[in-house]
Amino acid sequence: MNAKKNESKGITLIALVISIIVLLILAGVTIAALSGDNGILTRAKEAKEKTNTSNIIEEINLAIITSTTEKSGNINKEMLRKELENKNIKVETEDNEFPWKINYKEKIFEIDENFNVKEISEKMKINVSAEQINLSPERYYGKIALNYTKENLTYRIFYVDKNNEFGDGKNTIYLKADWNENNIRLTDYIKYEPKDKDLEIYKRMNKKWSEKRGTLKSSSWNDNERAVSWLSSASQWEKYKDNSKANYAIGTPSVEMYVASYNQVSHKEIGNYILGAEYREIEVPGYIYTLDGKQSTVSNNDYYAGTDTIDYKGYGGMYAGRKSSKYFWLASPLSEGINYVCMISGNYAGLSKDNYTGLNGICPIICIKEGIKIEVEE
Repeated sequence: MNAKKNESKGITLIALVISIIVLLILAGVTIAALSGDNGILTRAKEAKEKTNTSNIIEEINLAIITSTTEKSGNINKEMLRKELENKNIKVETEDNEFPWKINYKEKIFEIDENFNVKEISEKMKINVSAEQINLSPERYYGKIALNYTKENLTYRIFYVDKNNEFGDGKNTIYLKADWNENNIRLTDYIKYEPKDKDLEIYKRMNKKWSEKRGTLKSSSWNDNERAVSWLSSASQWEKYKDNSKANYAIGTPSVEMYVASYNQVSHKEIGNYILGAEYREIEVPGYIYTLDGKQSTVSNNDYYAGTDTIDYKGYGGMYAGRKSSKYFWLASPLSEGINYVCMISGNYAGLSKDNYTGLNGICPIICIKEGIKIEVEE
């Protein structure tokens, strides 16, 4: 009798253990079905995210439609910006050149030049060295330097001097600030005479000029030569220098550094030329421009390369604007006359010229200290 009772208790205990195991398995299956990578909760969350994204894109598209003028059917960019702002949709792109970067409800969107809207992923931030940039300049040129922000300007990776062409050491990184405003007239600096380090930098930035004119005293230079020496005098641009990261700052690139940067990367859609800056003394000592090693066939002119001869879409638009007021000086004298200076035309996207009495912008150049890495969005 006792044996039967013990046997019955043993069977009951085994059944209980089996039942518990079955329940645990079922619970595990249920939890997996709910919360796994392909689970119900995950899919529900993804569906909600897609719906939210679609609704935001619809809001942006409505703003685009509202900003379309009835007669021409064109988009009024200023009206579009205002419409988006009224919907609390932040336009992070400062100018009116597309694509625009849009930030709304912790999501990032892009409006391209055809007014198509898409969500873009927030990019990972990485620190890159000169060596990394050299391996892939097309990947990194034009990227914003997130860890350099002096005077609240936007700075981009502009040039890495692999062979020490400009005398600051092999693999020196140079940043270039975005155009700010047309507020510099060079008339006040035609009698400026650089000294010591400032003179040295001016000569290094304009090597071809320096080979012929560098031994002369600055008092013997022409007015345009003295005016542009002010643009490349580090002592005049200290406010753009971050002492912990930069060796020096100058007001704007020389034409030699500009073309060196431009020619290091490809330009497929617009401005697919090899830019040149050659020294000449036929009129006065200074530079002339070439395209693909000869006089521009676009302009047939030594002092203006022609419309759309510079890529204004790629590399963050750092090489030129287009149909805009983004004119900026280059720190080099032009050979056309003693009052002419090299510059970039914002209206026509080309190497150009202006009298030193003209009013143009600057794009400060930052010479980065050895070993400093640049933080960018990958």
